[in-house]
Amino acid sequence: MMNKSKSLKTTLIGAVLILIAVAAVVGFRYAKQNQKGEASAQLASAGKAKGPDSAPVRIVGFSDFQCPACAHAGPIVDALMAKYPGKIQYVYKHFPLRMHVWAPVAHQAAECASVQGLFWDYYKKLYDNQAAWSALPDPMVTLVEYAKQVGANMESFSACMVSSEVAAGIMAEKKEGEDLQVRSTPTFFINGKMFAGQVELQMAGEVWIRSLLGLPAETSKSDALPLTDKVVQQA
Repeated sequence: MMNKSKSLKTTLIGAVLILIAVAAVVGFRYAKQNQKGEASAQLASAGKAKGPDSAPVRIVGFSDFQCPACAHAGPIVDALMAKYPGKIQYVYKHFPLRMHVWAPVAHQAAECASVQGLFWDYYKKLYDNQAAWSALPDPMVTLVEYAKQVGANMESFSACMVSSEVAAGIMAEKKEGEDLQVRSTPTFFINGKMFAGQVELQMAGEVWIRSLLGLPAETSKSDALPLTDKVVQQA
């Protein structure tokens, strides 16, 4: 059993590293063939959006699973959605940074969970445990374990982890962000207007949301969204 697990781990690591090497080229072609982002939108889109499609406010976030600031931005998005129930839809977009060595593997794993309708469960696993898995010399076994914990079909998950099509789709989303002048993570677009970083989302972003909803500016500090306990530098 141990040899079988070791063999699976070795196979996955080798395959994913190869995919990382070619994904940028394939992803560029994939994006170029879909200038308006149709392919990116179709890439497990149902699993990467939360909130009603009819919501008047749409937040699109370009994020990296190994980025500490991105981990702190998630609760801010959740707080905004709770404060304005039914008024916001949040769409997550892949933007793995070159500086984060394990980001491509983590994004591939998250997308493979998304294919099975488990994106947000896996998203939470990655961000809640970011400090642990991102510090490992090899997080592959841990990423596979997270998939088991969220209830993924492991045969399908393993096959997906070596899919060049999934890798290309992830890079197409990143290319979409680059075309929109995304230079760091997290970066958000609220009904098309850019907000870079979790603090800007929390402060100027909420002001913009209230404007879109036709609500007056908040005058009481008690009404404002609570500030995060720490400011994390963007990656």
